[in-house]
Amino acid sequence: MKRKISFDLWLISLISAILITFSVTVFVACSPTENGNAADTQTPSSSEKGDSPYYFDPDKIQEVLEKFEKESVLGLDKETITEELLKGFLERCGDDYAEYMTSDEYEDFNSSYQGDVVGIGVTVQYDEDVNGVRVVEVTPSSPAEEAGFQPYDVIIAVNGVKPNASFTGGALVDAFANMIRGEEGTSVLITVLRGNREVTLTATRRRMEVQSVKYQLCEYLGKKVAYIQIRSFDFPTVTQFKDAIDSAEQDGADFIIYDLRNNGGGLLSSVTTMLTYIVENKTLLTEIVYPSRRQSVTAGQYISKHLSELDPTKPYLKVGRSNIGYNEAYADHKVTIPSAVLVNRYTASAAELFTSVLRDYKLATIVGETTYGKGCMQVTYDFDDNTALKVTVALYNPPCGINYDVTTDGPVGIAPDHEVIFTEEENKANLYLLPHENDRQFVTAFNALTDGEKLPIPTTEGK
Repeated sequence: MKRKISFDLWLISLISAILITFSVTVFVACSPTENGNAADTQTPSSSEKGDSPYYFDPDKIQEVLEKFEKESVLGLDKETITEELLKGFLERCGDDYAEYMTSDEYEDFNSSYQGDVVGIGVTVQYDEDVNGVRVVEVTPSSPAEEAGFQPYDVIIAVNGVKPNASFTGGALVDAFANMIRGEEGTSVLITVLRGNREVTLTATRRRMEVQSVKYQLCEYLGKKVAYIQIRSFDFPTVTQFKDAIDSAEQDGADFIIYDLRNNGGGLLSSVTTMLTYIVENKTLLTEIVYPSRRQSVTAGQYISKHLSELDPTKPYLKVGRSNIGYNEAYADHKVTIPSAVLVNRYTASAAELFTSVLRDYKLATIVGETTYGKGCMQVTYDFDDNTALKVTVALYNPPCGINYDVTTDGPVGIAPDHEVIFTEEENKANLYLLPHENDRQFVTAFNALTDGEKLPIPTTEGK
């Protein structure tokens, strides 16, 4: 399972929120002979490893490979054997989130966080009922909108070609993604099923910023509700989130409802900066627990730590190879609007940290289902040949100090203040298109925030 499916065409599957490796991630560069930050790495003693400097027997591996190459009629693909050995090792090493990435895979991995991709601008969801890939959202002013894509369209062919008939779920989404990928400025013909008729649309791929935050101002029973959906915690998410909060305040919202359902996590620097915009400066956000040390992360820390790198002419902060759009002004802001957070079993990692901070400081009421339960952090180390290793290096505790990771003795996941468990049919619902008044979790959140008249809870009959 991967954190999310990174499609250069900005075709993001909602099923990827279910089939992901949820992650809070930081990036560290190192050479092939280094272990990255020594404080992040435990080196077993010689007694644990025996006389060999390795955890394994390299002579045995070489002997087997040489025998195979000599005797097998199939021969040995020497170009890929090292990569496959490393991938096999990491699959069995006991770290569910560890991963070896080839140079191409690492490039895709990095691209998935940048939010600046070449694509057509549609969001899709696997539809079990039709075993197809259904469009659930069309990005405004995108090639997809210009080509005439509509929500509920079902993609059935690309350039006249259909994927393997046996593909379902994420495999089907991946297949279409691979077919739609291409270079900026090139065109792609996509056939969709619209109702009972087939329609072929032509879209020209171009570079766009991925929208990981959606803002919508609603009004119910005379109350203005700022609905802020956070889909992931990537580099551009920070400024998009700030814009959403600023809009909520300018629009005079009475309540904020953050929707983190199906949010699988992302970058530690992004989530802590977003939290900095909500809480008071220097508020404890998390404690990172390494094997041999602990590190407290407070609001504003990632801002003040790197002020020397800040270009005073731009509101951007250089972190790693990317610019995060924030500056010290984030530390001077606090959100005072009563809030709620929507979560489900696929809310994970950075999304859980966001939720736990608002819960622990009583800044929001939590509504929905118990979250996934991932309170551990990965570091990605890149090597000189552009390959990379992602490995779990620490646990991170929420402000209350009780970790919710599946590997700890505490509770798994974050339990909501108001539990609203979706039925099987509700879980199939398109959260992008579902009206809020028909969303039991949204309605419950609204009712928890208002002291006045309540919205009727949608019925689950027939669902």
